[in-house]
Amino acid sequence: MILAVCVLTSVWLVMAANAEDKQSKKNQNVQAPSIVPDETKRSANEIKPISYPELTKHELKIQEALNTETDCDFSETPLSKAMELLADRHGITILVMPHHLGEEGLTVNEPVSLSVKGISLKNALDLMLEPNDLTYVVDQDVLKITTRIKAEDELEYMLRVYPVSDFGNTPEGYLELIDMIHKTVLYYDDSISLISSSKSLVVNSSYHNHIAIVELLTQLRRARALD
Repeated sequence: MILAVCVLTSVWLVMAANAEDKQSKKNQNVQAPSIVPDETKRSANEIKPISYPELTKHELKIQEALNTETDCDFSETPLSKAMELLADRHGITILVMPHHLGEEGLTVNEPVSLSVKGISLKNALDLMLEPNDLTYVVDQDVLKITTRIKAEDELEYMLRVYPVSDFGNTPEGYLELIDMIHKTVLYYDDSISLISSSKSLVVNSSYHNHIAIVELLTQLRRARALD
């Protein structure tokens, strides 16, 4: 009888020890939730815009389309018809500005000719519109076809803010950047100012000049990343 009790007691002690060991391992495997993955995910998703105001969803779609490859086979095609075909192909709105063209003695039916394949839409538009001294701008959620004079006119200027804190915290660094933009992009009547409190540049210029500024800042940041 005593032997049986001893055996049962031993078995119970072994089972209790095993249960305690399993619980201990289980507790070791269960770790407190880590905020690192969430922080990393949030950081990856928070891509800072290169300028403000931020582009609308329509403007982003147009910019994407402008960088998309296209094919053109136009021969003395009326401008309005060619733009209609390209708008349908790329799923964007292209608006020919008749009153802008009229100021230069042109109409929406000016003949355009271009036969190319596999080039970006923006380059195709440049090649197609240049002979008539026309160009395009993205404004009010549409791609407008207008004259170069109108596109560069002060009335067509746009005010944009460029965060540039990553270019240094010294006045010299910002002045160097401003001087570079002045020399390579801006016209004599464009304006650019440094707002020290927000470490930003405020630029008043034409659509194409703003595109050039974005490209310049992008290339400078890429060059720095190679160091």
